Amino acid sequence: MSNISKIKIPELSALILMNISLIISWIAYNEYQPVLVEKFGLEHLIGVLTYGKALVLVVIPVFAGFLTDYLMKKNNKFFTVYSIGIAAAGMTFMAVASMIPLEPSTFTFFVLPVMVVIWLVAMNLFVSPANSLIDLFAPKNQLPTLMAALFITSELTYSIEPIIIDLIHFLGPSGTFITGGVLVVGSGMFFIRQTKDEIELRTNPSIVRQQSISMFMVIAIGLVLGLAHSFIFYVIPQNIYELRLMGDFSNSSIATMLLVFAALCSFPISIYWSKRELQIRSIYATIALTIVSAMTLFMLNSPMLTIFNTLLMVYAYVTLSIVGLPYIIMRLDGRKITLGIGIFIGASEIFDSIFEIIS
Repeated sequence: MSNISKIKIPELSALILMNISLIISWIAYNEYQPVLVEKFGLEHLIGVLTYGKALVLVVIPVFAGFLTDYLMKKNNKFFTVYSIGIAAAGMTFMAVASMIPLEPSTFTFFVLPVMVVIWLVAMNLFVSPANSLIDLFAPKNQLPTLMAALFITSELTYSIEPIIIDLIHFLGPSGTFITGGVLVVGSGMFFIRQTKDEIELRTNPSIVRQQSISMFMVIAIGLVLGLAHSFIFYVIPQNIYELRLMGDFSNSSIATMLLVFAALCSFPISIYWSKRELQIRSIYATIALTIVSAMTLFMLNSPMLTIFNTLLMVYAYVTLSIVGLPYIIMRLDGRKITLGIGIFIGASEIFDSIFEIIS
């Protein structure tokens, strides 16, 4: 851990901008994938793309983390994998944008699915390296505050998805993919520019921390964080809708409200955790709270229990979101930080992928 006296605003701002560009890009992909599939006669690949997306979200962050650590150990090149991901994402955005005006043909029939797969892989190559630097952006006791800032901006961006979709429709398919490419490449390059000093610290061979957390625990924290998010996004809105606890609001509207509520709760919760030492028993307690709340929501469907367990689940989701990554990164072997973060991110996507497949 480096000697940092305050949160580094430029570095944090660069990470926030990159996260927002990723979220907007994912919204664009989810909005236009059905359109592209129908236009180019690729309906037979819907299942393949769904399973492929799930596999990419889980596996690629781990692969990117492993490869980044390997290259850093071999020749101190931290941003190689990150830069490849940024460049590939930008190029595939532009390639898809140029193909959209074309009429269906043998060329588009075979090339477009390949472009989509490359795009999915590229968009997940730079997440692990970028997030593995967060402990160099703030002092130890302010990491929960830093994570709260990331959490708030991410959740609020998701909450304005209808506005983003309206903008996407205004730009049209080609304009959307061109804009997406510019956003990803621009924010990615800005992040590199703002984190040059941190890379020098990360590649310093004298900074090697002793591992005091197992990869099993890393997976467990990621899994439970993903479980909490899946319940907030998929299960709880359905329960609330069936019980008519929020009138005639749709599931998606209820999920949006819960995400906004979680964002509002994150800052006071981060203040609470910034004044305390992050210890394993606190992580265990939050994991247990999440599992018990999830089981209760599945087995019992009464109004009072649903409201109570919703509050517990939101608290657990926010807590794991703002303390899980700092807890892990401060305890990983310095030579395996990016791999550990990749495993954490990959594990956190498992339940969302499962719910998306079965929904």
